[in-house]
Order: sequence, then structure tokens, then C-alpha cells
Amino acid sequence: MKLFGNVLKQQDFFKKEKINVRFIGHIDKFSDDLKKGIKEMENSTKKYDNLKLSIALSYGGRAEIVSAVNSLLQRGIKKVSEDEFSKEMWMKDNPDPEIIIRTGGEKRLSNFLAWQSVYSELFFVDTYWPAFTKNEFKGIVAKYFKREKRKGK
Repeated sequence: MKLFGNVLKQQDFFKKEKINVRFIGHIDKFSDDLKKGIKEMENSTKKYDNLKLSIALSYGGRAEIVSAVNSLLQRGIKKVSEDEFSKEMWMKDNPDPEIIIRTGGEKRLSNFLAWQSVYSELFFVDTYWPAFTKNEFKGIVAKYFKREKRKGK
């Protein structure tokens, strides 16, 4: 966590590249120093829209759904639409992912973006993340554009 705290102090790169950095998950479980650094990073990069980087800490898709439900219940809402529900999710400011690539040979999502991934195109590769290449990525993108995307229709 000390290493992560040091990374939070290195905001110049994200500002230079105009990257909007967001953190999702149970951020409230971290130390006050880390929460302060997270808030500073988000505040100092929130005006950028060149790229969005979401960092998941203490994150689980089911926990995100439960958090959204509890938020709605606390507000006294008894009936909710999908759009209203989506606005309570930790990833509310980001579009649902079109592609999810799972490296390392696993063939599951492992509680990752349980709500948002329902229409994502899934790709599973045996390569572990550090060895994942640009050519593998390009191949996945090419396959993605060949797929028919019906989104439940």
C-alpha cells in the first residue's frame, strides 16, 4: 500500500497525457492517507476526457450491485429502471465495455463488471498479462469487428 501511495503522488504523467483517473470499489476501507491521495488524483484529473482510466481497488461486481441497491433503498426508491440503477453503479461515468479480454488462460469473468459486461464481447487468451502483445491485441480487435453484435435483440 505504501508503493500505491507513492504512485498517487505522481500525478504529472496523468495530467500531461490528459487522463481522467477514477477509482472504483470499497475505497472507504483504505487508510485516510490513501483515501486523500485517491481523492486528490481524481480531482486533479477530472477535467480531462482524452482517456479514462478506472482503477479497481477492493472491487467486486456483486459488491457493486449490492452497493447500488443499498443506495437506492436509502433514498426510499421502491421501483427502479435499468437506467436509474446504472446511475448508482461505481462505473456510472463510463460506458459499458464493448470488449473484455481475459488473459492467463482462465475462462471466467471472476466477479468483474457483473452488471456492465452483459453485452460485452469476451475474449480469452492463454497468454499472461505481462507477455500479452500488441499483435494479440490487434488480432482480438479484428475478430471483434467481425462479430455480429445484437445486444439482446
